[in-house]
Amino acid sequence: VASRHLVGQGMRPCIFEATKTLGGAWGSGGDMPQNGKMWNGLTTNLSKHTCRFSEWPWPEDTPTFPSALDMGRYLDSYSQHFLDPSYFQYQCQVTNIESSNDSGYRVEWTDLSTSEKHAKEFGGVVVA
Repeated sequence: VASRHLVGQGMRPCIFEATKTLGGAWGSGGDMPQNGKMWNGLTTNLSKHTCRFSEWPWPEDTPTFPSALDMGRYLDSYSQHFLDPSYFQYQCQVTNIESSNDSGYRVEWTDLSTSEKHAKEFGGVVVA
């Protein structure tokens, strides 16, 4: 949601995600969650009426308590509708954020797929 609002203000976010797919623990990769933290059949403990983005309704046929797979698909659909895929940096773990002398922030991260370390200056940082 924060990224969607940044885009609405004309900014281009760089979104770091440590996993291979969008959604962190809820991320899906097809028929079931792919992160090892969730299992097929797991449901949220909040109903779809309270666990949703105000500007993005759940599909009508979603169960009252969505499954982990439903949640992953919901997050994917939100992202596809509101955000450019190029904003995402998958398998990238942020390791350090510090103020820089240029009134911005130096962000350091490791690409988990290659173990390469990277750093870049940004004008601002949102942690979500």
